[in-house]
Amino acid sequence: MIRNKQAGVLWLTPANYDRAVALSDDGMPASYEAWREKIDRVIGGLPAGVEVVRVEVDPDEVAAWCRANGRKVDTNSRSAFAAAYLQRKMEN
Repeated sequence: MIRNKQAGVLWLTPANYDRAVALSDDGMPASYEAWREKIDRVIGGLPAGVEVVRVEVDPDEVAAWCRANGRKVDTNSRSAFAAAYLQRKMEN
């Protein structure tokens, strides 16, 4: 979600990628490298001037948030989590 020329992007690391895949309800890429290629394409497609803010959190926190909000752990929910996280950060 773009907000104030910022886009929160849920950022995974090689260390937590397998856990994120295990918790996911959708078909995430099989490898971290494939995920990075996909996320890099998404970021590259954002409008000029949008600052990408990496939201690095534990995959278990994302899954708990999704379930608490009645959502599947999927691409749309991970994006919504990143946007909500960025919004909270901007409000504080």
